[in-house]
Amino acid sequence: YQGERTWSMFEWWNHWPVAQVKSSGISAVAPDRPSHSSLSHIEGQPWRRTPETVTKIMLDGLTDRRPEELAVLARSWASPPKMITAGSGNTGQGYDPEQRAFVVTRETPDAGPVELTFAASQDSPLVNPAVAVENWGDAAPELILNGKPVTWGKDARFGLIPTLSASRLVVWVRLQAESETHLELRAAAGSKK
Repeated sequence: YQGERTWSMFEWWNHWPVAQVKSSGISAVAPDRPSHSSLSHIEGQPWRRTPETVTKIMLDGLTDRRPEELAVLARSWASPPKMITAGSGNTGQGYDPEQRAFVVTRETPDAGPVELTFAASQDSPLVNPAVAVENWGDAAPELILNGKPVTWGKDARFGLIPTLSASRLVVWVRLQAESETHLELRAAAGSKK
């Protein structure tokens, strides 16, 4: 459906059970009642395949941005920047498009700071990155971006997800970069470990 301000690449329907009419196989032509869409028609290469399953992934959502504005976001997902991991006891797993996050594993929760360098460029931009640190521990993190401390709030957030061994840290930063970017995570002074 293409209207004045909306565009959809998926067919959509307003049939049973919300509309008690014979409409199977007939697409909706107006947003006059509740409707739904389906992603079952997606083609493309599998991301992962097992003897019992096939997994395909895609980045989708709703926005009022113009397509050319979304090109940078699409490139950040389809061609993410290379992540270089430094700091003792930390191993970079790279970018995981299923999580839309860069993944790091710590040997132990009291390993050194997680130091990351993203080789962002115009072809591989860094857009609102998420970093997942496995085996972080219970300490609240401090974030340093390009050498400057960042205050947690609207544009930088973190969460600790409890696991059986040590919490998993997830950090999100509102940021768009097309040049080398440095990010450091360390346990906040005085926070429990």
